[in-house]
This record gives sequence, C-alpha cells and structure tokens, in this order.
Amino acid sequence: MVANMLLHPHVSVIILSHNGVDTSTFSLGLPVIATNILGMDKVTLEGDNGFLVMSNDIKASHSKMQVLAEDTAPRKKMGMNAQRVVKMKFSWRFVARKTVNVYERLSKGGPKS
Repeated sequence: MVANMLLHPHVSVIILSHNGVDTSTFSLGLPVIATNILGMDKVTLEGDNGFLVMSNDIKASHSKMQVLAEDTAPRKKMGMNAQRVVKMKFSWRFVARKTVNVYERLSKGGPKS
C-alpha cells in the first residue's frame, strides 16, 4: 500500500511506501515528508532534503507540511538537495559503478558485500 501525495506541486508526502525510497519525488526536486520506515531514513535527511516523522504522528506531519507550504526558502533548498541525492546515489553511472565494483571483488575472490 502506498499513500503518496503531492502538495501544491511543491512537496511530496509519503505516509507509507511498499518500496521505501521514492526517487521519482526526489528527481522532481521536491522535498519529502516521509515516515521513518522502509528505508526512507536512509535517503531522507532531516532538514536537508525533507523531514521524517513517526508513522502515526499526525501533528508532526501537519507541522512539517505547514513549514514547507508557508515558506518557499526551505522548500526550494530541500528540493535542490533532494535532486542532488538522486544524482549521487541513484544515477545510472553510480549504480553501474557499484555493480562493476561487486563483479571485480567477486572475480578476485573477495567478499560479496
């Protein structure tokens, strides 16, 4: 089950996501308000590219939505940072390099991780 909504079109709120990371939101340059489950805390950096809230904390979710809806400065900064995260961690070049590194380690009899 995924509950994902775009506010304005300036903010994405991810209440629950079956796959955890919503890179499409980041690639659009939108800050994320996400629950701290399913890997979202690995890419959503509090105050840098979005906000993390507890999954049942409606007040915190509302508060973070208000911050981003009312003030364009942090929203724009977080959006730019979100795009940076996607380019650094989820680009084809980055994924290909990591894949090649795994194959190189395996070919040399090194550890799989």
